[in-house]
Amino acid sequence: MSNKALIAASALALIALAGCERQSASNAAEVNTTNQATDVSAQGPSDPEIVQGLSGRTARVTLADGRVIDVVHNMDGTARMTDSAGLDKTGRWSVTNGQLCFDWPGQPRECWPYGGPLTPGKTVKSTSDRGQMISTTLMEPNAPEQTGNSATAAQ
Repeated sequence: MSNKALIAASALALIALAGCERQSASNAAEVNTTNQATDVSAQGPSDPEIVQGLSGRTARVTLADGRVIDVVHNMDGTARMTDSAGLDKTGRWSVTNGQLCFDWPGQPRECWPYGGPLTPGKTVKSTSDRGQMISTTLMEPNAPEQTGNSATAAQ
C-alpha cells in the first residue's frame, strides 16, 4: 500500500471518529466536522470520555476512493487497521484536547476533531488536520464483519 493510501486510511479512521452525531433532548443532528478550531470544552466530551467511548470499539471508515477500512481502538492505546485487500497495520491512538489522533508506523501523526459521542450504525463525515475526508460508522459491539478482515478479532 502506498504512503498516500495509508495516510488516507489513517485520515479516514480519524475523521470517522471526529465527525459525530450528537443527541439533544429535543433533536438529533448529523455533524460534519472540519479542522477549524473549536472550544471542545463547551461543545464536546472530555478527553477521558472520548477514550472511554472508543476503547474496545471498531469504526468502519470509507475513504474518498471508496475503499473500506476497519479500525479497532484497543483499550491499551493500540489501534489496528485492516481491509479486505490485506491491509493490516498496528499503530497507536490517543486523545488530546478533544482531538482523536493516530500514529501509524512510517506515517506522520494525523488528528481529527471529535465533536461528541458516535452512535453505532450512524455514518458521519469528517476532515482531518491533514485535509483527508472520510465517512465513519461506529460498529455495534460484536457486529459481524462485512469487509472480510480480522479487525474485530484484535479487540
